[in-house]
Amino acid sequence: MKKQIIWFIGLCVFLGFFATAGNAQNWYGIISYQIGFPSGDTKDFVDATSFRGFGMGFRKTLDSYTTVGFTLDWNVFYERTRETVQLETENPGAITGVQDRYLNSFPIMLNIHRYFAVGKNNKMFVGLNGGGYLMTQRMGIGIFEFQNDEWEWGIAPEAGVIIPISLNASLVLTGRYNYAFTGELPTGAEVNHQYWNIGIGIAWQQF
Repeated sequence: MKKQIIWFIGLCVFLGFFATAGNAQNWYGIISYQIGFPSGDTKDFVDATSFRGFGMGFRKTLDSYTTVGFTLDWNVFYERTRETVQLETENPGAITGVQDRYLNSFPIMLNIHRYFAVGKNNKMFVGLNGGGYLMTQRMGIGIFEFQNDEWEWGIAPEAGVIIPISLNASLVLTGRYNYAFTGELPTGAEVNHQYWNIGIGIAWQQF
């Protein structure tokens, strides 16, 4: 139920922003494809690059150099491994065998960005995203399956460049570091989920 409530709120906010963007020239929408690279505690659980990432968001201009906005992303990490895993559950122990490990990360965040002119038309930007991650994690081994779904608060510093490609569209290249303040693996271990994103996307309307 918690997951459905979070997604419902997120969808309502997104649709509200979309409606506003269609009626105001100082709103800009972005859709992007993302590649994810686990680090820290996340890398210990799923040590594999994610090529399944998608993002969407809107930004509203406050002035010529600043925007505020909202982003909703989805990144999928998967690894098959045979390493021994320690269980820190109610019945502690260790398991060895072929394991399928999945991590779905759904960041839902507000953000602020600052822009700097580069050359004639291009712009660089730095920004900070803040909000939460809906983390759905699963580990299957033989007939056993361990799962953990939870909401984790976190931040994501970001930098990128915007390159105009037409009158009303721009290419957007971004790099982002995702860090969740709290978290727990399906094995019961407490962690801080961390991963990098590289994204390439299209923004409609000009920044």
